[in-house]
Amino acid sequence: THRFVLWLPQVWRDNPDLLNVLISLITKLFGHAPEDLADDPQVAAAQYNAQHNAQRHTAGVSYDLLRVPLIAYDAQLDKLQLGLLDCPDIQTGFISAAPSASPLAPADLAESRQQQLAHIGRLCSAFIIVCRMNSLHDTTLLQILTTLREAMPGVPRFLAINRVKTRYAPGTVLGEAKELVDRFGVNAVSAACRPHRAFRHRRPAWSWRGKNSPFSSK
Repeated sequence: THRFVLWLPQVWRDNPDLLNVLISLITKLFGHAPEDLADDPQVAAAQYNAQHNAQRHTAGVSYDLLRVPLIAYDAQLDKLQLGLLDCPDIQTGFISAAPSASPLAPADLAESRQQQLAHIGRLCSAFIIVCRMNSLHDTTLLQILTTLREAMPGVPRFLAINRVKTRYAPGTVLGEAKELVDRFGVNAVSAACRPHRAFRHRRPAWSWRGKNSPFSSK
């Protein structure tokens, strides 16, 4: 994914007053009005996977597609009455870029993207950070968690560790995540095994929440 995609309840689209307020806020935070996600799957896939440094030209003005969010609606969210902001990949599409693909140096581009995340984070009442076990100590993940903590200190943060190999016991994975839990005040950790048919009975593996964890100091 190389675009921000905001999924909203279907019923919100039928409430023009609410929708106008939301679109105004989204436009203010992103600096550009959202683009509707197409109903055609192929077109939608092309929108979803636009290169993060892709430029669009309208009336002689070019702009970064990452700054143009997509907006979509799903009736399955009606009962929950909440929206989901799907963010670009934090380790590739969101941060990294080949030097030739951007006028900014990689380090400057990374800082720019983090600033954007911090700015639009005001849309969110919680953050779910998805990563793999082998990236728990990566600098990129630490930078993202730092950005979220500093920009929205009171907002819950949840860590979802994906594609965990079945040879790792829950305690092993939690041990690897302990530093992040303590340092960034992570509210909950969950993990899922690799999607292999032989291990379907192991998914989802387990989850951990807050002060009842074995890492609690109390």
